[in-house]
Amino acid sequence: MDKRNREFDLLFHKYYSELCIFAYRYVTSKDVAEDIVQELFCHFLESGTVFRHEDGESSVRSYLYTCIRSRAIDYLRHAGNRHVRLEDHAQNIELESYVENMLINRTEEYDYRVLLSEINTAISALPVKTKRVFLMSRAEEMSNKEIAISLGVSIKAIEKHMTKAISHIRAHLQKNLSIG
Repeated sequence: MDKRNREFDLLFHKYYSELCIFAYRYVTSKDVAEDIVQELFCHFLESGTVFRHEDGESSVRSYLYTCIRSRAIDYLRHAGNRHVRLEDHAQNIELESYVENMLINRTEEYDYRVLLSEINTAISALPVKTKRVFLMSRAEEMSNKEIAISLGVSIKAIEKHMTKAISHIRAHLQKNLSIG
């Protein structure tokens, strides 16, 4: 096995599982997530893509996550309504993607429990109706349309509450974890 193949093998084993988990957040199918990650690595192998040591680990990791995100979104676009409504899914993963990006682009990662605790603190500080809308979206996995019908308000109102919630949580994380 030559040096390039050894480096590729190390990269594959180091990132395969976490990239599958990341892709799963978008496509919500274990098999599809694994296919997306495998196809990316096959593309690298076939194209002769080389990751150099001087590129830096965080740079390579960030690049891999960006590629997976792009491929997952492409998959969702092509899947259409068969699997997931893209517009609802995009809103539901916005905060997760933001948090993931913060962690990817840092040299030290925050302990998951600390991060989750800060997110929960931020959620608990939301205004009552905004908090209710946010939890219906995240915890109950309801679409904006379903929430609007349930609460008897417009979809636009739900979108405003979600934007407010995400902005508040993002600001809270930036302030309290000094990230972003």
